[in-house]
Amino acid sequence: MADAARRALVTQLRPYLEQLSRQMNETVDLSVLDQNQATFVDQVVAPHRLRAVSAVGESFPLHCTANGKAFLAALEPDALPTVLPPALPALTSHTVTSLESLTEELRIVRESGVAYDREEHTDGICAVGSVLHNVPGPLVAVSVPMPAQRFYGREDDLAEALRAFVQRVEKAMEA
Repeated sequence: MADAARRALVTQLRPYLEQLSRQMNETVDLSVLDQNQATFVDQVVAPHRLRAVSAVGESFPLHCTANGKAFLAALEPDALPTVLPPALPALTSHTVTSLESLTEELRIVRESGVAYDREEHTDGICAVGSVLHNVPGPLVAVSVPMPAQRFYGREDDLAEALRAFVQRVEKAMEA
């Protein structure tokens, strides 16, 4: 039953993901919160030769990815100990490993609606991510990963495009 719900979700959201990928000219990922990790359920790959691609079905930790931080920000603060490990492992030299720093970052994500991965999961790869509310089924997030050289200096534009996308999809889901 869960697989059928995921397939329906992917089918429903795929045209929006394709549109966002064309608009941003970057890869777009759709993930679901899967206990204590973000699991990729769909992806639209950018046409660039140099691009960020993860396998559908792959799972990443929450504390060091844009989609993961978007999930964490959407949860009640008292739920964080149930989904985060006791110690936040460093995957790169940029990974936030302090719970206090992560908590402050999540406060900002709640206010702005956008989470960032600044080479925290993988050196050379950055991303923006946001949760889609009003979507039936599990908690879902959209993230836009890219090589770091196409990310830095564009954060505000990327965040604005992602916020506009989220508003468009949420409005369509209400109809």
